[in-house]
Amino acid sequence: MGVRKERKRYRRDGQYADTKPAKPAETRKEVRSEGKVDKLNAKANLKLAKAQSRKYLLWLIIAGIAIYFILKSGGGGSAIFDKVKGLFP
Repeated sequence: MGVRKERKRYRRDGQYADTKPAKPAETRKEVRSEGKVDKLNAKANLKLAKAQSRKYLLWLIIAGIAIYFILKSGGGGSAIFDKVKGLFP
Protein backbone atom coordinates (compact mmCIF):
# COMPACT_ATOMS: atom_id res chain seq x y z
CA MET A 1 0.00 0.00 0.00
CA GLY A 2 1.15 3.57 0.35
CA VAL A 3 2.96 5.51 2.98
CA ARG A 4 0.66 6.80 5.71
CA LYS A 5 0.39 10.56 5.70
CA GLU A 6 1.02 12.30 8.97
CA ARG A 7 -1.40 14.89 10.15
CA LYS A 8 -0.18 18.46 10.03
CA ARG A 9 -0.48 18.98 13.77
CA TYR A 10 1.05 15.64 14.70
CA ARG A 11 4.24 15.74 16.77
CA ARG A 12 6.94 13.06 16.79
CA ASP A 13 6.31 12.13 20.43
CA GLY A 14 2.75 10.99 19.66
CA GLN A 15 0.88 14.04 20.90
CA TYR A 16 -1.01 16.65 18.99
CA ALA A 17 0.43 20.14 19.10
CA ASP A 18 -1.66 22.43 21.25
CA THR A 19 -2.00 25.53 19.10
CA LYS A 20 -4.27 27.36 21.52
CA PRO A 21 -4.85 26.88 25.23
CA ALA A 22 -7.92 24.95 26.29
CA LYS A 23 -10.89 26.93 27.56
CA PRO A 24 -12.74 25.90 30.69
CA ALA A 25 -15.87 23.82 30.11
CA GLU A 26 -18.16 26.56 31.43
CA THR A 27 -16.82 29.08 28.95
CA ARG A 28 -17.33 26.69 26.05
CA LYS A 29 -20.90 25.97 27.17
CA GLU A 30 -21.64 29.68 27.48
CA VAL A 31 -20.25 30.37 24.02
CA ARG A 32 -22.31 27.53 22.55
CA SER A 33 -25.50 28.61 24.28
CA GLU A 34 -24.97 32.25 23.25
CA GLY A 35 -24.43 31.12 19.68
CA LYS A 36 -27.67 29.13 19.75
CA VAL A 37 -29.58 32.09 21.17
CA ASP A 38 -28.13 34.38 18.49
CA LYS A 39 -29.12 31.90 15.80
CA LEU A 40 -32.69 31.67 17.14
CA ASN A 41 -32.96 35.46 17.29
CA ALA A 42 -31.72 35.76 13.71
CA LYS A 43 -34.31 33.22 12.54
CA ALA A 44 -37.07 35.05 14.40
CA ASN A 45 -36.06 38.38 12.83
CA LEU A 46 -36.03 36.77 9.39
CA LYS A 47 -39.53 35.38 9.91
CA LEU A 48 -40.79 38.81 11.00
CA ALA A 49 -39.28 40.45 7.92
CA LYS A 50 -40.86 37.86 5.63
CA ALA A 51 -44.23 38.29 7.33
CA GLN A 52 -44.07 42.08 6.83
CA SER A 53 -43.33 41.70 3.11
CA ARG A 54 -46.14 39.16 2.71
CA LYS A 55 -48.55 41.48 4.51
CA TYR A 56 -47.84 44.30 2.04
CA LEU A 57 -48.14 41.91 -0.89
CA LEU A 58 -51.52 40.71 0.42
CA TRP A 59 -52.80 44.31 0.71
CA LEU A 60 -51.61 45.02 -2.82
CA ILE A 61 -53.43 41.96 -4.19
CA ILE A 62 -56.63 42.84 -2.29
CA ALA A 63 -56.50 46.41 -3.62
CA GLY A 64 -56.01 45.13 -7.17
CA ILE A 65 -58.95 42.76 -6.94
CA ALA A 66 -61.15 45.48 -5.44
CA ILE A 67 -60.26 47.92 -8.22
CA TYR A 68 -60.94 45.23 -10.80
CA PHE A 69 -64.44 44.53 -9.46
CA ILE A 70 -65.26 48.23 -9.12
CA LEU A 71 -64.25 48.92 -12.71
CA LYS A 72 -65.95 45.78 -14.03
CA SER A 73 -69.27 46.59 -12.37
CA GLY A 74 -69.31 49.88 -14.24
CA GLY A 75 -69.00 52.05 -11.20
CA GLY A 76 -67.03 54.99 -12.55
CA GLY A 77 -64.27 54.75 -15.10
CA SER A 78 -65.71 51.97 -17.22
CA ALA A 79 -64.19 53.64 -20.27
CA ILE A 80 -60.77 53.19 -18.74
CA PHE A 81 -61.52 49.53 -18.08
CA ASP A 82 -62.65 49.04 -21.69
CA LYS A 83 -59.39 50.56 -22.95
CA VAL A 84 -57.32 48.32 -20.66
CA LYS A 85 -59.42 45.30 -21.66
CA GLY A 86 -58.81 46.09 -25.33
CA LEU A 87 -55.04 45.83 -24.84
CA PHE A 88 -55.22 42.16 -23.98
CA PRO A 89 -56.33 39.58 -26.58
